[in-house]
Amino acid sequence: MPHPAIHPPCLAAWLTRLCLHEVDAEAVLGDLDETYAALYRRYGQRAARRWYWSQTLRSAFPLLSRTCYWSFVMLKNYLKTALRTLLRHKSLSFINIFGLALGIAACILVFLYVRDEMSYDAFHEKGDRIYRVSIRQWDNMPYLPRLVGPTVEEQFPSVVRAVRFFDIDGRFVRRGDAMFREEVTFVDPGVFETFSFPLTAGDAGTALTDLNAVVLTEAMAQKYFGDANPLGETLAIRLFEDTYEDFTVTGVVGAFPGNSSITFDFLLPYEKYRSLVGEETYGSWQSYSGTTFVELTEQADPAALEARLSPTLARYAGRELAYGLDPLSRVYLRNTAGYSLVLSGIGLIVLMIACINFMTLTMGRATMRAREIGMRKVLGALRGQLARQFWGEALLMSFVALLLGVVLAWLFLPTFNQLAQKNLALNPASNLSTLAALAALVMLVGLVVGSYPALVLSRFHPAEVLRNKLRLGGGGTLTRALVILQFACSVGLITGTLVMARQLEYLRTKDLGWSQEQVVGIPASEALLEIFRNELATQPGILSLTGTSYTTNRVGTRGAEDFFLETGPDTLGVTHYRVDYHYLETLGIDLLAGRDFARERGTDATESTLVNETFVKAFGLTPETALGIQIGEATVIGVVQDFHFQSMHEAIPPLQINLHAYPVHYILARISAADVPATMAMIEETWQRVAPERPFDYFFLDEDIDRLYRTEERWQYIIQYASLVAILVACLGLFGLAMLTAARRTKEIGIRKVLGASVPRILSLLSQEFLKLVLVANAIAWPVAYLALQFWLRTFAYHIGMSVWTFLVAGLTALLVAFFAVSYQSIRAALINPVKTLRHE
Repeated sequence: MPHPAIHPPCLAAWLTRLCLHEVDAEAVLGDLDETYAALYRRYGQRAARRWYWSQTLRSAFPLLSRTCYWSFVMLKNYLKTALRTLLRHKSLSFINIFGLALGIAACILVFLYVRDEMSYDAFHEKGDRIYRVSIRQWDNMPYLPRLVGPTVEEQFPSVVRAVRFFDIDGRFVRRGDAMFREEVTFVDPGVFETFSFPLTAGDAGTALTDLNAVVLTEAMAQKYFGDANPLGETLAIRLFEDTYEDFTVTGVVGAFPGNSSITFDFLLPYEKYRSLVGEETYGSWQSYSGTTFVELTEQADPAALEARLSPTLARYAGRELAYGLDPLSRVYLRNTAGYSLVLSGIGLIVLMIACINFMTLTMGRATMRAREIGMRKVLGALRGQLARQFWGEALLMSFVALLLGVVLAWLFLPTFNQLAQKNLALNPASNLSTLAALAALVMLVGLVVGSYPALVLSRFHPAEVLRNKLRLGGGGTLTRALVILQFACSVGLITGTLVMARQLEYLRTKDLGWSQEQVVGIPASEALLEIFRNELATQPGILSLTGTSYTTNRVGTRGAEDFFLETGPDTLGVTHYRVDYHYLETLGIDLLAGRDFARERGTDATESTLVNETFVKAFGLTPETALGIQIGEATVIGVVQDFHFQSMHEAIPPLQINLHAYPVHYILARISAADVPATMAMIEETWQRVAPERPFDYFFLDEDIDRLYRTEERWQYIIQYASLVAILVACLGLFGLAMLTAARRTKEIGIRKVLGASVPRILSLLSQEFLKLVLVANAIAWPVAYLALQFWLRTFAYHIGMSVWTFLVAGLTALLVAFFAVSYQSIRAALINPVKTLRHE
């Protein structure tokens, strides 16, 4: 027979009385322990424990049910009261919720972008053991001599294999009557063993062992073969000469993630490139082209290998260069991490401004509810109930802002993708961690914002509140500090937008040292250059014509030529250009000393060279004294004025220009501006007549130059839109604060109007405090923006100076926007009839 004290009704009563503090807990626990001991002696430990807990839970269930029910009722009342409060102040509630939603939307978009950037090359299974070899003293240049890969693989046991990539664009690929210009990539056969590119057809081990094998991507296979199986089919590819070779398709690479720093369409064996250029060119340690990756063993120490890399390769190259190893995960981020950091900062600034707005408006509105708090306390509301009410209202607004922010991010995502040139998607399943983090952030903001009214206002005695003796210290100071902070951030963003716009305009209008207007580039070959020159020589629309191995934004091979002076040998890193006659004339490049290449001098192709000013200055020479010196086997016959042939992020490097010893890749023609469409039609008709087997393709060099600064242009737009959002959110907050101020000073305004105050006077009275805060924000923002923008400008070798007018314009813009945001509410309050105002009070 169980102990009578353990019966469910008794236990339920005891638990209820225990919760109400009517029974001593020790006495109840003592009885329960005695009962449990009796059950243990009679039924055994397991049976007694099972019976005891079943009776306990069954007895406690009615109490738990009643507790849950009353909790639900209280929560429902809190929610109903919160909704009524929000609807009673519709304007302020909208400003609060919409402002925070904008900040959340900006944070979501930034997170999607940064996560995509950080995930580049993360799909490779061996990614943590793959490193790219680069040259440290040449700004981590990744282009290396071709023999670096095989040498490192042979000399270091910790290197499993080396994989080289060498891209060549403008190659013609033909399949039947279809012919296209494509970019082909020469690569070592071990590429599929080191990298996780999915080979959906073919054998990864043998796909690139044959010299005339080609591996396609799925996109290229669909383009040339449709739905047919491409394995075993052939493609005719023209590589270096005007003849085509047949290549057999031995593999198809499936779709791999778009966030890959290594991209390709056609893969050819690297040994094929070796057979085409010959052993002398292939084995030269003075020619730098293509990138080299190494796969290390699991036990390898990258730092130790990097320390041994330079002295080992110096024995083969004959010169000391500092080689380094860059982790695959950092290859892409090395050039883009700065942009990701900037965008992250912008997103956080916008979110911070939105949170500041939320805090200032919530606290400002809470101080106006002091009388409500006093009445509720008189009617019996406890401090804990008031605290829960205020926290509930703040959390409710935060939750609604989160939902609206997700919707806004989804709406803005297409525009953001267009600006950032991404293909981001807001998929709740894949972004669950993002949404969870934002939900936690929003809850934290709600709890912090609700803490002021919940913990401060709820503790005041109702008598003080109802007699208007309530004194709230510190709230005004905190609000002013938050307003200053948010406008300082806004002024900084406006300043950044203006400076970036000026820098971009400077890049577009700066004298490049050559004339790119009306210059047409046509991918071609040396043989077509001669034919074109003969066919177009008599055409009135053609002013000059030449050929080159590289156009302006397709920089030539960087290398190190031996440069001999009378005092002894010295070395200099040089960029090579291979050009045809009339190159300087066609591009309008000035000669500072000497002469240009001349066709009548048959030895210029092998014995003469041109250099630029930077080349000459590197050795302390002048253009005149540089004439006649030897660079290898060539003599300097002319010194050209420095001209920009690459992005202005980099200073003009030493340049050597030779008559083309390799096939010409591009024809450059300067055409008349009189009738460009007719001239282009004539050039196309001539091309189809002399080279009917090739598609006609062309570009203008000025458009080619613009592509160098597309990234800066995109970031200018991104920061411009971010500044607009930041200013909008800040002004929403200022608008709300002005509304609260006008409401709080309603009686004062009415009395001033009765005493004769004019509308402008009242407008000045209500506006001057906020405008002073904006002026203080300018004083804080200017030095911080100056330092940050100076750091950004230093990434360009050629950049504008910082003008004081830029900061004044940014500050004046913020001041005017703030004035208009405040003046609306001030004028509205000033125009109210004082009779209504005083009656209201």
